[in-house]
This record gives sequence, C-alpha cells and structure tokens, in this order.
Amino acid sequence: MDMFDVPVLFCTFNRLECTKRVFERIREVKPSKLYLLSDGPRESVKGEAEKVAAIREYLENHIDWDCQVYKNFAEKNMGCGLRMSSGITWAFEHEEELIIIEDDCLPRLSFFRYCQELLELYRENENIMLIGGVNEVGILDEKDSFIFTPYTGTWGWATWKRTWQLYDYDIPDWKDHNIPSSMKELMDDKAIRYYTKAFDCVYTHSLDTWDYQLQYLIFQKGALTIVPSRSLITNIGFGSDATHTKIEPSELCNESYEMSFPMQAPSQIKNNEKFFERLLEMTVK
Repeated sequence: MDMFDVPVLFCTFNRLECTKRVFERIREVKPSKLYLLSDGPRESVKGEAEKVAAIREYLENHIDWDCQVYKNFAEKNMGCGLRMSSGITWAFEHEEELIIIEDDCLPRLSFFRYCQELLELYRENENIMLIGGVNEVGILDEKDSFIFTPYTGTWGWATWKRTWQLYDYDIPDWKDHNIPSSMKELMDDKAIRYYTKAFDCVYTHSLDTWDYQLQYLIFQKGALTIVPSRSLITNIGFGSDATHTKIEPSELCNESYEMSFPMQAPSQIKNNEKFFERLLEMTVK
C-alpha cells in the first residue's frame, strides 16, 4: 500500500493489547504523518506507570515506515476530557484535517479511504462538521454509502480544523441553559432532558469527558455529521479497565464491515430522520 497522506492522531492510555491491535491497522495504512497522544499515569493506580511506559515504548519501536512522528506524552494524568481535547487542539495547530483514533477503536482498512474522500468532498461545506466511522444503529436499509445526522459519533472519526476551532471544552454558553433551537426541532422533551443533564455535567465538570462538548457545538450550529450506512469500526475496549465503556451496550459494537467504493452519496444534504429517531430510542432511556 502506498503512503497515506491524511495525518492520523492516535490516542492511547494504559491498555497495551488494545493499542497493539489498533496500531497494527494504522501500520497497514502507513500514514505519512502520525501524531501520538498519551495520557500520564494516575498516581493512585498501582502499576499504571509501567503500563503507560510500555505502550509508549511499543509505539516508538514499531513505527517501521517512513513518516513524520509527533509526540505529546503527558507526564501526569490529565483525565480523559482534558487529555483528549488538549491533544486534538495540539495536533490542529499543525494540520488542517485529521483522522482521530483512540486505542479501543479498531477500524476496517477502508475506514481510512472513506475519511480521506469525504474530508476532500465536504472540505468547503461548513455545515458538515465531522465524519464518523461507527454506526451504532446497525446496517441501514439505504442505497447510499453514508447518511447525514446531527449525532456525533467519535469511535474513529475525522474532521477539519475549521470545526475544531469552534470547540470549547468549558461550553460557557450553557450557563443559562440556552437549549439550541435545533434540539427543540429534532427531539422530544425526554431527549432534551437527557442532553440537558449531560450538558449540565459537562458545564460543571462533574463528568470527565470531551465529546459531549462537540455534540453541543453541532447542536448549537444546527450542523450535520456523516455516519456510514454500515459501521467501519469495532469497539474493542469494553471492560472493567475502560474509562467509560465498562459495560458493552449491544452486539452492534462488535460488528464492522468494509466500505465499498466508489461511494454513493445521498442526493440531499439533510438529516436522516429515521436514523436519528432510532438512535434516540437506543440512547435515551
């Protein structure tokens, strides 16, 4: 395979076996630019410093293709929210677009071409803010290769600097519970309560995360993301040592498929209401 020219940001922490599997897929693609992000060990967790060090050593010893490597390794633990958000900001100081993969998100090989083509195709369309690789609903009965939705899926994703420049980890606009009009148009009261609670937790920093902030941004802008008609990512990180995904939600997270090319784009750039309604049914309990 020829060198892949979209920069890849690979985010790791303390799970070596997951890291190895995902890194081997990145290694098959051979990105010409590789950004390595690593959180530091927690002082309260015995043996974690050794686990983090082993992962960093493994990565540095297994980059065996000609590429530019950039490293951002935290000395102390920053937590999931700050580590991911600051790391993506760091990478976008140097790039206009990125593919972002965490250590538990195993992509199909075609995920990379999928991202590459869509980053180019929608580069100038500011209403499209993110390209996701996972489809948590399952296989869609669609003739198209992907759909548009306001939902933010970040188990393997890509975006542009233009999107990330609008991101704010602290979501200060939420202080007055200013529910975006797009939320009111898209969902019922139960779903609005669900997201209101989530955004409250983000605003008060009682939840250590970074991705709800991105979802808030997309709701706020009334923007769209892209989701493949069949998932291109398998989440291999469920378990007791996970930060958030300790309990596997459904068998769908273990299913992924290759994308067929050339891709068929939807005839209109608009929310796929069927997908979003089904996703809310699955998410909002």
